[in-house]
Amino acid sequence: MNVIPRYEADPPIQDLLPESSDRGENEIAQLVLMVRRQLPLIMAMVLVGVGLAGLYLATATPWFTASTEVLMETRQNLALRQDPFAPDRPVDSSLVESQVATISSERISSAVIRNLKLTEDPEFTEPQLGPLTPLLRTVNSALGKESTPSEEEVFRGVTEAFASRLTVRRVPMTYVFEISFTALTPEKAAQIANAVAEAYITDQLQSKFEATQRAETWLQERVNELRQQANDAERAVLDYKLANNIITSDGKLVDDARISDHDQRLNQARAGLAEAEARLSRITQIIDSGQFDAAVTDAMSSSVISPLRQRYLDVSARAADWAKRYGERHAAVKNLRSEMEMLEQSMLSELKRIRETYESDVAIAKARLESAEKALQEEFERSGRSRVANVKLRELEGVAQTARALYENFVQRQMQAAQQSSMPVTDARVITNALLPQSKSHPKPLLALALGLAGGLAAGAGFGLLRELLNRTVRNKRQLERAAGIPCLALLPKIRTGPSRQRSAERKAGQREVLPRRMELISVLRAPFSQFAEGIRSIKLAADLNLAGGEGGVVIGVVSSLPGEGKSTVASNLAFLAAQTGSRALLIDCDMRNPTLTQGLAPKAEAGLRGVLEGHFTDMDEVMCVHLATGLHFMPASLKNIPDNTSGLLNSPAMERLLKVARSRYDLIVIDFAPMLPVVDVRATAHLIDGFVLIAEWAKTHVDAVSEAVSLSTAARNRLLGSVLSKVDMKLMRRYGEYDGKYYAQYFER
Repeated sequence: MNVIPRYEADPPIQDLLPESSDRGENEIAQLVLMVRRQLPLIMAMVLVGVGLAGLYLATATPWFTASTEVLMETRQNLALRQDPFAPDRPVDSSLVESQVATISSERISSAVIRNLKLTEDPEFTEPQLGPLTPLLRTVNSALGKESTPSEEEVFRGVTEAFASRLTVRRVPMTYVFEISFTALTPEKAAQIANAVAEAYITDQLQSKFEATQRAETWLQERVNELRQQANDAERAVLDYKLANNIITSDGKLVDDARISDHDQRLNQARAGLAEAEARLSRITQIIDSGQFDAAVTDAMSSSVISPLRQRYLDVSARAADWAKRYGERHAAVKNLRSEMEMLEQSMLSELKRIRETYESDVAIAKARLESAEKALQEEFERSGRSRVANVKLRELEGVAQTARALYENFVQRQMQAAQQSSMPVTDARVITNALLPQSKSHPKPLLALALGLAGGLAAGAGFGLLRELLNRTVRNKRQLERAAGIPCLALLPKIRTGPSRQRSAERKAGQREVLPRRMELISVLRAPFSQFAEGIRSIKLAADLNLAGGEGGVVIGVVSSLPGEGKSTVASNLAFLAAQTGSRALLIDCDMRNPTLTQGLAPKAEAGLRGVLEGHFTDMDEVMCVHLATGLHFMPASLKNIPDNTSGLLNSPAMERLLKVARSRYDLIVIDFAPMLPVVDVRATAHLIDGFVLIAEWAKTHVDAVSEAVSLSTAARNRLLGSVLSKVDMKLMRRYGEYDGKYYAQYFER
């Protein structure tokens, strides 16, 4: 007997989601398959989400939103500017955001609420819940919450409702504010939006007027204080002058004026002395040289020297002329030369007299200089005593001048404030008034449907993923192979079940004739070219290849983890397939606690396997039933009395002798055992069986149940021929990416 191939035991892993380690799998493809598997749930959740959105649109109260635009001026009024040519003041983002907060403030909202009497409007005083509003009133009435609120509570509630519907935002990159308000009617929405803009502008005017009034009052008080301070400072200057005998002229002290005059006289005396000494020095040089020089000013203006000078020039001219004519030795020329010398001596004598006059002038200039220096020194000595008083006086005069200048500055600012208070202006103005909205702003059908669709998709994906994580049933070949540790031999599609149509033949049949009552037990005979029949052939082929070579027939046990997984159907069809192909086949119903095969194939049989094992029959042919069409032999179980110890019977020498005889008579013995988990029959009989075929129901058998069933018996685990996934929905199987399911569905549906 050949050794049955087995997989190595896999460690516990999460089989519910695709694994990146699986050969040939792509994570994206597996994700698509998971979506396909959960597509009905996702679509149902989408329909629920869209339905809820539609219900919301049908029942929600329509709202309308109107908007007005306000511009914040950055250019001040030229009439109010101190400097008309000064640049405009900059407006930063923080100032603009502050104005946005001001418009949204409770001060503006309260003004609008009072002006429009919104505290009397049911739209603001009662909750707006659409169709739920009457229900809420009924609940409040039943709970005794219909007490009349106070005016303050009503006003507070209206303010909160008003703030929730008011939206103020800045238009990007501009100084424009968009004020929007939402109401139940277009008229009210536009009215309140415009009222908010007007209230904001009025508040700006009022705040500026109040600020100007406060500034004017403060300036008036400050001007009075500064006037008194300036008068006190000037009075202190006058008192100090009188106390210290300080006299001023044209804003200057008299002592300072006198010192300035004496200093000027001293300078003039010094200049006169220098000039007199210069003239004396010059004339002395001329006299000492012995030659007359007319460069002396007084010499030219002297009534004595001028005629002598003219006479000297005439004689000099004649002497030169005669010397040319008669020569230097001529007596006339010599006389003229003598006359010239006499004239020079006369002029020098006159110059000496003039020098004496210069000497007198120098003496007079020196006397004047000494007098001026003495007078200046005396004035300094006299004024030195009052210098300390002058320092204090200058300090008092500085304080008086500062007080007077500050007083005049505040008087000017007071006059400007008085002018501005008479003509207040605001930095904001309405550029677009709110018009009646033509369509409702809420609810928005497209947005609601989109949210419903997105919510449905998200919920469907979430629930689908949760189902994938929580569903640990066997859904594909890989899961079954990992759980059982053996290859999956076939995927058996779910076939139609129901009673057979051969009711008349069944009534005429004897106790030892096999006449199937249910169609699924002979599916390979009714549909030999079906996908189910091809799967049964795969099981038989695996048995022929792995269990051939021994002496006598092969014993195959068909088992499952739990009841109802289709093992009886597989066992019956495998036996019928073998009998149809000409093999000597025997089918034994060893599920004595729930003999499904006996009920479906030979319900009239009164004796069976139990009688043989207990020794009531010496030959198995005495309890054997035969299918006339295929020659299949069937050994039923007892339908009347269920033995207390089925495992003892199956593990008895009688069972061993029975199988030994069956091996000699038949080519294939197929045994339908009880489920492995609730019953120990398989563990008791495993050593007598050549190979086991483990049946698991698709999308129902738990992975842990398969693993636990395989691990219960070492003998059975070592003899596992393969596993079979039964009752597979091949159309749904495509969503798990199984090649077999997709191929069979395309091939057998042609």
